[in-house]
Amino acid sequence: MRKLKYFLERMVEMMAMLFAIRVVEERTTFEKVPAKLKPQVAEILLEDFGLPDLVPAEFGGEAG
Repeated sequence: MRKLKYFLERMVEMMAMLFAIRVVEERTTFEKVPAKLKPQVAEILLEDFGLPDLVPAEFGGEAG
C-alpha cells in the first residue's frame, strides 16, 4: 500500500512539473491548469523558477 501511495504522490509531482514547464514555455496558461494541480504548479513557478508574474495573486504571485 505504501508503494502505491508513493507512486501516486510522485505522479502528481511530475504532472505539476509538466504543467509548470508548459506555462513557462507559453504552451498553456495558468488558468488552463487543472484545479487540483494549481497549488503545486504555483509553488513550482514561484520557488523553483522564480516567476511570480506567471502566478495569479490568489496563489501568491503577481499576475492579474
